Amino acid sequence: RGLGDVYKRQGINTEKQKRQKSLIEQNNWPFELIHYVNAEQASAIANVDTPYSGLFIKHGGWINPPKLVEAMLAYSQSNNPFKLNTNTKIEKYYQKDNAWYLFDGKNEHGPYSQIIIAAGEHSDTFEQTKTLDLHPVRGQVSHVKATDKSEKLTTVLCHKGYLTPQYLDHHCIGATFTKNSKETHISDDDNNINLKQVTDFYGDCEFTSGLNNITSAKAAIRCTSFDHMPLVGQVTDIANYQTSFATLRHGSKYGYLPYQSSTPGLYIFTGLGARGLCSAPLSAELLCSELFNEPLPIDLAMNQALHPARFIVRDLKRNKV
Repeated sequence: RGLGDVYKRQGINTEKQKRQKSLIEQNNWPFELIHYVNAEQASAIANVDTPYSGLFIKHGGWINPPKLVEAMLAYSQSNNPFKLNTNTKIEKYYQKDNAWYLFDGKNEHGPYSQIIIAAGEHSDTFEQTKTLDLHPVRGQVSHVKATDKSEKLTTVLCHKGYLTPQYLDHHCIGATFTKNSKETHISDDDNNINLKQVTDFYGDCEFTSGLNNITSAKAAIRCTSFDHMPLVGQVTDIANYQTSFATLRHGSKYGYLPYQSSTPGLYIFTGLGARGLCSAPLSAELLCSELFNEPLPIDLAMNQALHPARFIVRDLKRNKV
């Protein structure tokens, strides 16, 4: 899922249809980006008969995540060669002589002027980040064998879950949500849930007839935050932050003391959740802008909404810390 050619979210009931029409009537987005289509238009776009109207995002769609990562790494290497170490578990990182070092249990790596923690649901396993308010959400997708009828589908269909066009003779259907779980084993129950989501919404459609042969599946963990927003920015020194902004406990927006971080050069990029491909590019640009002292690509309010320190600010205002 993510960025690609075609994307369509379908109005599966009256409530959804009203909500989608309301979004379009607010006229917040240009027609070229997103527009409403009735059931007949939706069927023509999807190249299969579907009974639902929906919102059509022409330049949205689906991607192959491993291929995307490979392409991005190859492009980066061609522009600015770098050393890539994979399959290396970092046990800890620490400061020494005004620089950062990584330790994998045997070897020390460094020195580095900056390090970025982008470890998904494992981002809070380090001493400096253990207090971050992160939550794991397990998700499983299933790969179902395409049929002569289903292979005609030309666009992603989104309902409660989603169904992609066939790739290598298979459709990807999903996905499940299991909160506070880091289990990545394949579950037959989750396969059944994914298949049921498709049949519940498209069971009467010809293109789903015989679409029930699940041949494989994949489970992974989404990393989410308390407020469902990514965490992007410098890791905060909690003790010093509480001292510098102590007046927040009394509702004051003034009288702050200078803040001096004890972890300069330590950044985090995590909590992107289930739709991380949508927020990752802009979040990455934000982090790069901060690292290179360039103008930020977002306004101050949004930057504060993404900053890792926002949870400390919240607790200070509530006088919890």
